[in-house]
Parts: sequence; structure tokens; C-alpha cells
Amino acid sequence: MPFRTRVLRALSRLGSCWALAVPCVLIPLLHFVLVPGLVLVGPVLAALAFRATVVVKTAQVPCPKCTKETALEPNTTGWPATFRCTHCSTTFFASQAS
Repeated sequence: MPFRTRVLRALSRLGSCWALAVPCVLIPLLHFVLVPGLVLVGPVLAALAFRATVVVKTAQVPCPKCTKETALEPNTTGWPATFRCTHCSTTFFASQAS
């Protein structure tokens, strides 16, 4: 995944958390937990979004157990990615294509 895309995705998650923290200032009592929580969670979510460098591009893969085609969730990120077969409910991990 290109560096620019990863940076934009990380900044959007950081901005979203911090934008949610602003109106939480007006919520009595809960703002003592919500505002610091969102301010601290924002950089963590941004770092996790920046680290994800693999995006699954294919829409279907064969299940290793039943060999039927299994649909994948769109925009699955991260490595290793785990998937569940829709036919036999087997959980399997993605492997690097050669």
C-alpha cells in the first residue's frame, strides 16, 4: 500500500477521534472519561491504520478444507489476515502469494 494512502488513512482516524472529543466536552460528567479517552485512542488507532500495509484485492479464495470459493470482506487489511469459510465455517489465514 502506498505511503501516501497509509498516512491519509492514519490522519483521518486521528482527526475523527479528536473531532468526536470536541462535542464530548459538553456532556456533563462523562466528559471526564470521553475526552481523555478519545484523545488517547486517536494516536493508537492512527498507528494501527498506518501499520496496515496489506490489502486483500481478490474477492474470493478457495477454502483449504472444502475447496469451495469463499467470499472475502472488502478492504480487509493487516497481516496475517484471518478469514472464515461461508460453507464449512473453517477459519484460515492468508498466505503470501508467489
